[in-house]
Amino acid sequence: MLIDDPQGTVIEPLVAERSRLRRLYDFELMLGSGHLTGYGVEDAARQQQVLHALRNLGDPKAWPHRYGEFLDVPPLVYAMGDGNHSLATAKAIWEQIKVDAGGADKLDPNHPARFALVEVENIHDEGLEFEPI
Repeated sequence: MLIDDPQGTVIEPLVAERSRLRRLYDFELMLGSGHLTGYGVEDAARQQQVLHALRNLGDPKAWPHRYGEFLDVPPLVYAMGDGNHSLATAKAIWEQIKVDAGGADKLDPNHPARFALVEVENIHDEGLEFEPI
């Protein structure tokens, strides 16, 4: 899932303090394709910091400064890259679970089918290169 965060307010603060986060995994990828390390954002203050920064990306007051002429278009906070069909399928399953249960109010608000795991990437990350196809 892509976010347009030119100031680096969502992911980058976590990267800067990753030494204070619990490492969840750290391994080499197969065939020399790189290395992955993942950290848990477990404390409530950091989680709220991320949520606040995500909300701010959708602030309509910032929209005209970033996108000029598109003043009447609501902010696009998230754009799905690869995986859009998987996310749509997960949402369809959740919608069916709600119907089968007789409504969302009959389900635990933390039901696991209510959530989807996504990777969030800032389109301004130096590691991303966008090329025409």
